[in-house]
Amino acid sequence: MRMQKLLSLLATLFIVMNIGTANAQMQQASPVDNGKALVNPFMGWQLYYYSNVLDNYGSQLDPEDTVDEFPGIGVVFLRLPWSFIETEKGVFNWEIIDSPAQRWIEKGKQVALCISATENWTQQGTPQWVFDEGAKYYEVEGYKEVEYDDPVYQKAVDHFVKHLAARYDGNPRMAYIAIGHFGMWGEGHTEISTPIHGKKWGDKTKKKIIDIYRKHFKHTQLILSDDYAGHDNRVANAPITDYAFKQGDNVGAHAHYAYVNGILCSVKTVLHGGDCVKLVTSPEIGPRKDWIDHCQTYAAKRYLRLFLKERRKIRGGVCRCPLCKPLPGGEVIGIRVHGHKAQTDEYENITLHRRSCPEAIRLSSKYGDDVVSVNYADDPSAPPIVENTHTSITINRIGFSYPITLEITGVDRHSLLMDLTSEIAHRLHLNMDSLCISTVDCIVNCRVVIMVHSVSEMVSAIAHISKIPGIESVRQLL
Repeated sequence: MRMQKLLSLLATLFIVMNIGTANAQMQQASPVDNGKALVNPFMGWQLYYYSNVLDNYGSQLDPEDTVDEFPGIGVVFLRLPWSFIETEKGVFNWEIIDSPAQRWIEKGKQVALCISATENWTQQGTPQWVFDEGAKYYEVEGYKEVEYDDPVYQKAVDHFVKHLAARYDGNPRMAYIAIGHFGMWGEGHTEISTPIHGKKWGDKTKKKIIDIYRKHFKHTQLILSDDYAGHDNRVANAPITDYAFKQGDNVGAHAHYAYVNGILCSVKTVLHGGDCVKLVTSPEIGPRKDWIDHCQTYAAKRYLRLFLKERRKIRGGVCRCPLCKPLPGGEVIGIRVHGHKAQTDEYENITLHRRSCPEAIRLSSKYGDDVVSVNYADDPSAPPIVENTHTSITINRIGFSYPITLEITGVDRHSLLMDLTSEIAHRLHLNMDSLCISTVDCIVNCRVVIMVHSVSEMVSAIAHISKIPGIESVRQLL
Protein backbone atom coordinates (compact mmCIF):
# COMPACT_ATOMS: atom_id res chain seq x y z
CA MET A 1 0.00 0.00 0.00
CA ARG A 2 2.84 2.41 0.87
CA MET A 3 4.50 1.60 -2.46
CA GLN A 4 1.24 2.38 -4.36
CA LYS A 5 0.94 5.74 -2.55
CA LEU A 6 4.54 6.56 -3.36
CA LEU A 7 4.07 5.76 -7.05
CA SER A 8 0.90 7.84 -7.11
CA LEU A 9 2.70 10.78 -5.50
CA LEU A 10 5.57 10.57 -7.99
CA ALA A 11 3.15 10.43 -10.92
CA THR A 12 1.31 13.49 -9.64
CA LEU A 13 4.59 15.37 -9.17
CA PHE A 14 5.66 14.45 -12.74
CA ILE A 15 2.42 15.78 -14.20
CA VAL A 16 2.66 19.04 -12.22
CA MET A 17 6.27 19.54 -13.34
CA ASN A 18 5.34 18.99 -17.00
CA ILE A 19 2.40 21.39 -16.77
CA GLY A 20 4.65 23.99 -15.21
CA THR A 21 7.25 23.55 -17.92
CA ALA A 22 4.62 23.80 -20.64
CA ASN A 23 3.22 26.99 -19.12
CA ALA A 24 6.70 28.52 -18.92
CA GLN A 25 7.33 27.81 -22.66
CA MET A 26 3.92 28.87 -23.96
CA GLN A 27 3.95 31.92 -26.21
CA GLN A 28 1.20 33.62 -28.14
CA ALA A 29 1.63 34.42 -31.84
CA SER A 30 -0.66 36.30 -34.22
CA PRO A 31 0.42 35.54 -37.82
CA VAL A 32 -0.33 38.21 -40.39
CA ASP A 33 -1.30 37.20 -43.92
CA ASN A 34 1.23 38.77 -46.29
CA GLY A 35 -0.66 37.63 -49.40
CA LYS A 36 2.21 35.52 -50.72
CA ALA A 37 1.88 31.92 -51.85
CA LEU A 38 3.03 29.32 -49.36
CA VAL A 39 5.80 27.10 -50.71
CA ASN A 40 5.10 23.59 -49.47
CA PRO A 41 8.34 21.53 -49.50
CA PHE A 42 8.08 18.41 -51.71
CA MET A 43 4.36 19.04 -52.19
CA GLY A 44 4.14 22.31 -54.12
CA TRP A 45 4.66 23.32 -57.73
CA GLN A 46 7.76 22.13 -59.57
CA LEU A 47 9.07 23.65 -62.79
CA TYR A 48 10.55 21.38 -65.45
CA TYR A 49 13.50 23.29 -66.85
CA TYR A 50 15.09 20.53 -68.92
CA SER A 51 13.05 17.48 -69.71
CA ASN A 52 15.56 15.38 -71.63
CA VAL A 53 15.52 17.68 -74.68
CA LEU A 54 17.58 20.80 -74.08
CA ASP A 55 15.09 23.19 -75.68
CA ASN A 56 12.05 21.90 -73.80
CA TYR A 57 9.97 23.80 -71.27
CA GLY A 58 11.82 26.16 -68.93
CA SER A 59 14.90 26.35 -71.13
CA GLN A 60 12.80 28.46 -73.51
CA LEU A 61 12.54 31.23 -70.91
CA ASP A 62 14.59 34.40 -71.12
CA PRO A 63 17.90 34.12 -69.21
CA GLU A 64 16.66 36.35 -66.38
CA ASP A 65 13.11 34.91 -66.18
CA THR A 66 12.40 32.92 -63.01
CA VAL A 67 8.62 32.76 -63.48
CA ASP A 68 7.93 35.04 -60.54
CA GLU A 69 4.41 35.61 -61.83
CA PHE A 70 3.64 31.96 -60.98
CA PRO A 71 3.86 31.78 -57.18
CA GLY A 72 4.44 28.65 -55.18
CA ILE A 73 7.26 27.10 -57.22
CA GLY A 74 9.73 25.61 -54.77
CA VAL A 75 11.80 23.27 -56.96
CA VAL A 76 13.24 23.47 -60.47
CA PHE A 77 13.73 20.04 -62.07
CA LEU A 78 16.50 19.32 -64.58
CA ARG A 79 16.44 15.98 -66.39
CA LEU A 80 19.27 15.35 -68.84
CA PRO A 81 20.87 12.46 -70.74
CA TRP A 82 24.13 11.23 -69.27
CA SER A 83 25.76 11.66 -72.70
CA PHE A 84 25.29 15.44 -72.43
CA ILE A 85 27.25 15.64 -69.17
CA GLU A 86 30.14 13.18 -69.45
CA THR A 87 30.99 13.32 -73.13
CA GLU A 88 34.40 11.77 -72.42
CA LYS A 89 35.35 9.55 -69.52
CA GLY A 90 36.14 11.76 -66.55
CA VAL A 91 35.34 14.98 -68.44
CA PHE A 92 32.19 16.57 -67.02
CA ASN A 93 30.08 19.41 -68.36
CA TRP A 94 28.65 20.56 -65.01
CA GLU A 95 27.95 23.98 -66.50
CA ILE A 96 24.90 22.59 -68.27
CA ILE A 97 23.39 22.06 -64.80
CA ASP A 98 24.94 24.81 -62.71
CA SER A 99 24.34 27.71 -65.07
CA PRO A 100 20.53 27.53 -65.27
CA ALA A 101 20.27 26.39 -61.64
CA GLN A 102 22.02 29.47 -60.29
CA ARG A 103 19.32 31.97 -61.18
CA TRP A 104 16.71 29.90 -59.37
CA ILE A 105 18.95 29.39 -56.35
CA GLU A 106 19.40 33.14 -56.13
CA LYS A 107 15.62 33.43 -55.77
CA GLY A 108 15.63 30.95 -52.87
CA LYS A 109 14.49 27.94 -54.92
CA GLN A 110 15.88 24.42 -54.81
CA VAL A 111 17.06 22.26 -57.68
CA ALA A 112 16.41 18.59 -58.46
CA LEU A 113 18.25 16.32 -60.91
CA CYS A 114 17.62 13.21 -62.95
CA ILE A 115 20.27 11.77 -65.28
CA SER A 116 18.99 9.31 -67.90
CA ALA A 117 20.79 6.61 -69.88
CA THR A 118 18.24 5.89 -72.63
CA GLU A 119 16.46 8.39 -74.88
CA ASN A 120 14.32 7.76 -77.96
CA TRP A 121 14.66 11.26 -79.42
CA THR A 122 18.44 11.09 -79.81
CA GLN A 123 20.75 8.25 -80.79
CA GLN A 124 21.89 7.51 -77.28
CA GLY A 125 21.54 8.69 -73.71
CA THR A 126 24.60 6.73 -72.59
CA PRO A 127 27.95 8.28 -73.57
CA GLN A 128 29.73 6.69 -76.50
CA TRP A 129 32.84 6.02 -74.42
CA VAL A 130 30.81 3.52 -72.34
CA PHE A 131 30.05 1.51 -75.48
CA ASP A 132 33.65 1.87 -76.64
CA GLU A 133 34.72 0.20 -73.41
CA GLY A 134 32.56 -2.79 -74.28
CA ALA A 135 29.10 -2.14 -72.84
CA LYS A 136 26.44 -4.07 -74.77
CA TYR A 137 23.33 -2.43 -76.15
CA TYR A 138 20.23 -2.97 -78.27
CA GLU A 139 19.40 -1.07 -81.47
CA VAL A 140 15.83 0.20 -81.17
CA GLU A 141 14.34 2.20 -84.04
CA GLY A 142 17.26 4.57 -84.41
CA TYR A 143 18.50 4.75 -80.82
CA LYS A 144 20.57 2.61 -78.48
CA GLU A 145 19.35 1.08 -75.23
CA VAL A 146 22.16 -0.14 -73.06
CA GLU A 147 22.16 -3.60 -71.52
CA TYR A 148 21.51 -2.56 -67.91
CA ASP A 149 22.90 -5.85 -66.56
CA ASP A 150 26.23 -5.37 -68.30
CA PRO A 151 29.02 -5.03 -65.67
CA VAL A 152 30.86 -2.57 -67.94
CA TYR A 153 27.79 -0.32 -67.89
CA GLN A 154 27.27 -0.65 -64.13
CA LYS A 155 30.93 0.16 -63.46
CA ALA A 156 30.63 3.27 -65.63
CA VAL A 157 27.45 4.32 -63.79
CA ASP A 158 29.22 3.89 -60.46
CA HIS A 159 32.08 6.07 -61.76
CA PHE A 160 29.67 8.81 -62.84
CA VAL A 161 27.44 8.76 -59.76
CA LYS A 162 30.51 8.96 -57.53
CA HIS A 163 31.47 12.29 -59.18
CA LEU A 164 27.84 13.46 -59.22
CA ALA A 165 27.59 12.89 -55.47
CA ALA A 166 30.96 14.53 -54.81
CA ARG A 167 29.57 17.70 -56.39
CA TYR A 168 25.98 17.78 -55.16
CA ASP A 169 25.44 15.43 -52.20
CA GLY A 170 24.53 17.40 -49.07
CA ASN A 171 24.09 20.70 -50.92
CA PRO A 172 21.18 22.44 -49.15
CA ARG A 173 19.98 23.84 -52.48
CA MET A 174 19.60 20.33 -53.92
CA ALA A 175 16.06 19.17 -53.12
CA TYR A 176 16.51 15.59 -54.35
CA ILE A 177 18.15 13.31 -56.90
CA ALA A 178 15.90 11.09 -58.99
CA ILE A 179 17.53 7.73 -59.77
CA GLY A 180 17.51 7.71 -63.53
CA HIS A 181 20.07 5.28 -64.98
CA PHE A 182 17.43 2.66 -65.76
CA GLY A 183 14.69 2.74 -68.39
CA MET A 184 13.39 5.18 -70.96
CA TRP A 185 13.97 8.84 -70.06
CA GLY A 186 15.27 7.71 -66.66
CA GLU A 187 11.71 6.82 -65.61
CA GLY A 188 12.40 3.19 -64.69
CA HIS A 189 10.39 1.47 -67.44
CA THR A 190 11.21 -0.17 -70.78
CA GLU A 191 7.68 -0.51 -72.12
CA ILE A 192 8.58 1.29 -75.35
CA SER A 193 11.67 -0.76 -76.17
CA THR A 194 10.95 -4.21 -74.71
CA PRO A 195 8.19 -5.00 -77.26
CA ILE A 196 10.76 -4.32 -79.99
CA HIS A 197 13.93 -6.07 -78.80
CA GLY A 198 12.25 -8.53 -76.41
CA LYS A 199 14.54 -8.01 -73.40
CA LYS A 200 13.04 -7.50 -69.95
CA TRP A 201 14.86 -6.59 -66.76
CA GLY A 202 13.71 -7.55 -63.29
CA ASP A 203 13.96 -6.11 -59.81
CA LYS A 204 17.48 -7.47 -59.33
CA THR A 205 18.79 -5.21 -62.11
CA LYS A 206 16.92 -2.19 -60.82
CA LYS A 207 18.21 -2.79 -57.31
CA LYS A 208 21.82 -2.74 -58.55
CA ILE A 209 21.30 0.72 -60.05
CA ILE A 210 19.52 1.92 -56.91
CA ASP A 211 22.31 0.61 -54.70
CA ILE A 212 24.92 2.52 -56.71
CA TYR A 213 23.11 5.76 -55.90
CA ARG A 214 22.64 4.77 -52.26
CA LYS A 215 26.35 4.04 -51.93
CA HIS A 216 27.41 7.54 -52.97
CA PHE A 217 24.53 9.80 -51.86
CA LYS A 218 24.53 9.87 -48.06
CA HIS A 219 22.74 13.15 -47.39
CA THR A 220 20.60 14.33 -50.32
CA GLN A 221 17.15 12.78 -50.72
CA LEU A 222 16.93 10.03 -53.36
CA ILE A 223 13.63 9.32 -55.11
CA LEU A 224 12.28 6.80 -57.62
CA SER A 225 9.63 7.00 -60.32
CA ASP A 226 6.82 4.58 -59.52
CA ASP A 227 7.50 3.04 -62.95
CA TYR A 228 10.37 1.16 -61.30
CA ALA A 229 7.62 -1.02 -59.85
CA GLY A 230 6.52 -1.83 -63.41
CA HIS A 231 5.07 0.62 -65.91
CA ASP A 232 2.11 -1.60 -66.76
CA ASN A 233 1.73 -3.12 -63.31
CA ARG A 234 -0.11 -0.01 -62.23
CA VAL A 235 -3.60 -1.01 -63.37
CA ALA A 236 -5.29 0.66 -60.41
CA ASN A 237 -7.31 3.66 -61.62
CA ALA A 238 -6.97 2.34 -65.18
CA PRO A 239 -9.65 0.52 -67.20
CA ILE A 240 -10.01 -3.24 -67.49
CA THR A 241 -8.60 -3.05 -71.03
CA ASP A 242 -5.20 -2.17 -69.54
CA TYR A 243 -5.44 -5.13 -67.17
CA ALA A 244 -6.36 -7.35 -70.13
CA PHE A 245 -3.38 -6.27 -72.24
CA LYS A 246 -1.13 -6.80 -69.24
CA GLN A 247 -2.07 -10.49 -69.50
CA GLY A 248 -0.94 -10.52 -73.15
CA ASP A 249 -1.87 -9.00 -76.51
CA ASN A 250 -4.13 -11.90 -77.44
CA VAL A 251 -6.06 -11.53 -74.18
CA GLY A 252 -6.39 -7.77 -74.51
CA ALA A 253 -7.44 -7.91 -78.15
CA HIS A 254 -10.34 -10.26 -77.38
CA ALA A 255 -11.47 -8.85 -74.03
CA HIS A 256 -15.25 -9.18 -73.98
CA TYR A 257 -16.47 -8.30 -70.48
CA ALA A 258 -15.45 -8.77 -66.88
CA TYR A 259 -16.69 -9.33 -63.36
CA VAL A 260 -15.28 -6.86 -60.85
CA ASN A 261 -15.88 -7.95 -57.27
CA GLY A 262 -18.56 -10.27 -58.63
CA ILE A 263 -20.40 -7.56 -60.60
CA LEU A 264 -20.71 -7.68 -64.41
CA CYS A 265 -18.81 -4.75 -65.97
CA SER A 266 -17.75 -3.32 -69.32
CA VAL A 267 -14.07 -3.65 -70.23
CA LYS A 268 -13.84 0.15 -70.03
CA THR A 269 -14.66 0.07 -66.31
CA VAL A 270 -11.94 1.69 -64.21
CA LEU A 271 -10.25 -0.56 -61.64
CA HIS A 272 -9.28 0.50 -58.14
CA GLY A 273 -6.79 -0.89 -55.66
CA GLY A 274 -7.93 -4.20 -54.19
CA ASP A 275 -10.47 -5.00 -56.92
CA CYS A 276 -10.92 -8.68 -57.79
CA VAL A 277 -11.22 -9.12 -61.57
CA LYS A 278 -12.51 -12.06 -63.60
CA LEU A 279 -11.93 -11.35 -67.31
CA VAL A 280 -13.92 -13.07 -70.07
CA THR A 281 -12.56 -13.18 -73.62
CA SER A 282 -14.10 -14.20 -76.92
CA PRO A 283 -12.42 -14.94 -80.27
CA GLU A 284 -15.33 -13.16 -81.98
CA ILE A 285 -14.52 -9.89 -80.19
CA GLY A 286 -11.88 -7.50 -81.52
CA PRO A 287 -10.45 -4.17 -80.40
CA ARG A 288 -12.73 -1.16 -80.70
CA LYS A 289 -11.59 2.23 -81.87
CA ASP A 290 -12.77 3.98 -78.68
CA TRP A 291 -10.60 1.74 -76.48
CA ILE A 292 -7.53 3.82 -77.24
CA ASP A 293 -9.15 6.85 -75.59
CA HIS A 294 -9.65 4.92 -72.35
CA CYS A 295 -6.40 2.94 -72.10
CA GLN A 296 -3.58 4.39 -70.01
CA THR A 297 -0.71 1.92 -70.26
CA TYR A 298 1.76 2.02 -73.12
CA ALA A 299 1.43 -1.66 -74.01
CA ALA A 300 -2.31 -1.32 -74.57
CA LYS A 301 -2.06 1.91 -76.54
CA ARG A 302 0.77 0.58 -78.71
CA TYR A 303 -1.15 -2.56 -79.67
CA LEU A 304 -4.31 -0.60 -80.46
CA ARG A 305 -2.44 1.94 -82.60
CA LEU A 306 -0.85 -0.84 -84.64
CA PHE A 307 -4.16 -2.68 -84.95
CA LEU A 308 -6.02 0.41 -86.15
CA LYS A 309 -3.18 1.23 -88.55
CA GLU A 310 -3.37 -2.23 -90.12
CA ARG A 311 -7.14 -2.04 -90.33
CA ARG A 312 -6.87 1.25 -92.22
CA LYS A 313 -4.49 -0.46 -94.67
CA ILE A 314 -7.05 -3.22 -95.26
CA ARG A 315 -9.73 -0.62 -95.87
CA GLY A 316 -7.51 0.85 -98.55
CA GLY A 317 -8.08 4.50 -97.74
CA VAL A 318 -11.87 4.23 -98.04
CA CYS A 319 -14.45 5.16 -95.41
CA ARG A 320 -18.23 5.39 -95.16
CA CYS A 321 -20.18 8.60 -94.72
CA PRO A 322 -21.89 8.37 -91.31
CA LEU A 323 -24.89 10.37 -92.56
CA CYS A 324 -26.11 7.77 -95.05
CA LYS A 325 -24.20 4.63 -93.97
CA PRO A 326 -23.85 2.86 -97.35
CA LEU A 327 -23.62 -0.93 -97.37
CA PRO A 328 -21.95 -3.38 -99.77
CA GLY A 329 -24.30 -4.26 -102.60
CA GLY A 330 -26.03 -0.87 -102.58
CA GLU A 331 -25.96 2.00 -105.06
CA VAL A 332 -22.90 3.92 -103.94
CA ILE A 333 -20.67 6.70 -105.22
CA GLY A 334 -17.28 7.77 -103.95
CA ILE A 335 -15.99 11.29 -103.41
CA ARG A 336 -12.25 11.83 -103.27
CA VAL A 337 -11.18 13.92 -100.28
CA HIS A 338 -8.42 16.45 -101.03
CA GLY A 339 -8.36 19.96 -99.61
CA HIS A 340 -11.94 19.78 -98.34
CA LYS A 341 -13.13 17.50 -95.58
CA ALA A 342 -16.48 15.78 -95.94
CA GLN A 343 -18.52 14.85 -92.88
CA THR A 344 -16.88 11.47 -92.41
CA ASP A 345 -16.02 9.34 -89.43
CA GLU A 346 -12.38 9.28 -90.56
CA TYR A 347 -10.30 11.54 -92.78
CA GLU A 348 -9.55 9.05 -95.58
CA ASN A 349 -8.87 9.34 -99.32
CA ILE A 350 -12.32 8.38 -100.56
CA THR A 351 -15.65 8.69 -98.81
CA LEU A 352 -18.50 6.37 -99.80
CA HIS A 353 -22.06 7.73 -100.01
CA ARG A 354 -25.42 6.41 -101.08
CA ARG A 355 -26.38 7.96 -104.40
CA SER A 356 -29.40 9.56 -102.75
CA CYS A 357 -27.38 11.03 -99.86
CA PRO A 358 -27.95 14.84 -99.58
CA GLU A 359 -24.31 15.31 -98.56
CA ALA A 360 -23.17 13.40 -101.68
CA ILE A 361 -25.39 15.53 -103.90
CA ARG A 362 -24.01 18.73 -102.35
CA LEU A 363 -20.37 17.65 -102.67
CA SER A 364 -20.89 16.32 -106.22
CA SER A 365 -22.14 19.70 -107.38
CA LYS A 366 -19.20 21.46 -105.74
CA TYR A 367 -16.40 18.97 -106.47
CA GLY A 368 -17.53 17.20 -109.63
CA ASP A 369 -14.04 16.10 -110.63
CA ASP A 370 -13.67 14.24 -107.35
CA VAL A 371 -16.67 11.94 -107.90
CA VAL A 372 -15.55 8.33 -108.30
CA SER A 373 -17.55 5.44 -109.71
CA VAL A 374 -17.87 2.68 -107.11
CA ASN A 375 -18.56 -1.02 -107.38
CA TYR A 376 -19.34 -1.84 -103.75
CA ALA A 377 -19.28 -5.62 -104.18
CA ASP A 378 -21.52 -8.02 -102.29
CA ASP A 379 -19.80 -11.35 -102.93
CA PRO A 380 -19.42 -13.64 -99.90
CA SER A 381 -17.01 -15.94 -101.75
CA ALA A 382 -14.44 -13.21 -102.41
CA PRO A 383 -11.95 -11.86 -99.84
CA PRO A 384 -12.23 -8.23 -98.68
CA ILE A 385 -10.36 -6.13 -101.26
CA VAL A 386 -10.03 -2.54 -102.41
CA GLU A 387 -8.97 -1.85 -106.02
CA ASN A 388 -8.51 1.87 -106.50
CA THR A 389 -7.93 3.72 -109.78
CA HIS A 390 -8.22 7.41 -110.47
CA THR A 391 -11.82 7.27 -111.72
CA SER A 392 -13.29 4.12 -110.21
CA ILE A 393 -12.91 1.70 -107.32
CA THR A 394 -13.99 -1.88 -106.74
CA ILE A 395 -14.55 -2.85 -103.13
CA ASN A 396 -15.46 -6.15 -101.55
CA ARG A 397 -15.98 -5.89 -97.82
CA ILE A 398 -18.15 -8.86 -97.10
CA GLY A 399 -15.73 -9.65 -94.27
CA PHE A 400 -16.76 -6.49 -92.41
CA SER A 401 -19.99 -5.99 -90.50
CA TYR A 402 -21.82 -2.69 -90.13
CA PRO A 403 -24.44 -1.47 -87.65
CA ILE A 404 -27.91 -0.60 -88.92
CA THR A 405 -30.88 0.65 -86.89
CA LEU A 406 -34.30 -0.85 -87.51
CA GLU A 407 -37.54 0.72 -86.29
CA ILE A 408 -40.19 -1.92 -85.63
CA THR A 409 -43.85 -1.38 -84.75
CA GLY A 410 -46.54 -3.92 -83.94
CA VAL A 411 -49.32 -5.08 -81.64
CA ASP A 412 -48.25 -6.37 -78.26
CA ARG A 413 -48.74 -10.02 -77.44
CA HIS A 414 -47.23 -12.68 -75.23
CA SER A 415 -43.64 -13.68 -76.22
CA LEU A 416 -43.38 -11.05 -78.98
CA LEU A 417 -39.99 -9.84 -77.75
CA MET A 418 -38.73 -13.42 -77.40
CA ASP A 419 -39.78 -14.20 -80.97
CA LEU A 420 -38.11 -11.03 -82.25
CA THR A 421 -34.77 -11.70 -80.57
CA SER A 422 -34.88 -15.39 -81.50
CA GLU A 423 -35.47 -14.49 -85.17
CA ILE A 424 -32.48 -12.13 -85.22
CA ALA A 425 -30.06 -14.23 -83.22
CA HIS A 426 -30.95 -17.84 -84.07
CA ARG A 427 -32.52 -17.82 -87.52
CA LEU A 428 -30.66 -14.89 -89.09
CA HIS A 429 -27.47 -15.40 -87.01
CA LEU A 430 -26.98 -11.65 -86.60
CA ASN A 431 -25.53 -9.84 -83.61
CA MET A 432 -27.56 -7.23 -81.78
CA ASP A 433 -25.73 -4.16 -80.54
CA SER A 434 -28.67 -2.58 -78.67
CA LEU A 435 -32.43 -2.90 -78.26
CA CYS A 436 -34.95 -0.40 -76.91
CA ILE A 437 -38.64 -1.32 -76.62
CA SER A 438 -41.74 0.36 -75.21
CA THR A 439 -45.45 -0.42 -75.19
CA VAL A 440 -48.23 2.19 -75.10
CA ASP A 441 -51.88 1.11 -75.31
CA CYS A 442 -50.83 -2.31 -76.66
CA ILE A 443 -48.78 -0.72 -79.48
CA VAL A 444 -45.14 -1.83 -79.46
CA ASN A 445 -42.37 0.49 -80.62
CA CYS A 446 -38.92 -1.03 -80.86
CA ARG A 447 -35.54 0.15 -82.08
CA VAL A 448 -32.86 -2.45 -82.53
CA VAL A 449 -29.29 -2.07 -83.80
CA ILE A 450 -28.05 -5.16 -85.63
CA MET A 451 -24.79 -5.93 -87.42
CA VAL A 452 -25.05 -6.82 -91.12
CA HIS A 453 -22.51 -7.42 -93.88
CA SER A 454 -24.42 -6.16 -96.90
CA VAL A 455 -27.62 -4.70 -98.33
CA SER A 456 -28.93 -8.17 -99.18
CA GLU A 457 -28.44 -9.28 -95.57
CA MET A 458 -30.30 -6.19 -94.35
CA VAL A 459 -33.16 -6.78 -96.80
CA SER A 460 -33.37 -10.41 -95.70
CA ALA A 461 -33.48 -9.37 -92.04
CA ILE A 462 -36.28 -6.88 -92.66
CA ALA A 463 -38.26 -9.51 -94.59
CA HIS A 464 -37.92 -12.15 -91.88
CA ILE A 465 -38.79 -9.76 -89.03
CA SER A 466 -41.85 -8.50 -90.94
CA LYS A 467 -43.27 -12.02 -91.00
CA ILE A 468 -43.31 -12.36 -87.20
CA PRO A 469 -46.97 -12.44 -86.04
CA GLY A 470 -47.98 -9.07 -84.63
CA ILE A 471 -45.28 -7.05 -86.45
CA GLU A 472 -46.83 -4.34 -88.64
CA SER A 473 -43.83 -2.48 -90.06
CA VAL A 474 -40.02 -2.63 -90.21
CA ARG A 475 -37.83 0.10 -91.68
CA GLN A 476 -34.23 1.23 -91.53
CA LEU A 477 -33.41 4.46 -89.75
CA LEU A 478 -30.51 6.57 -90.93
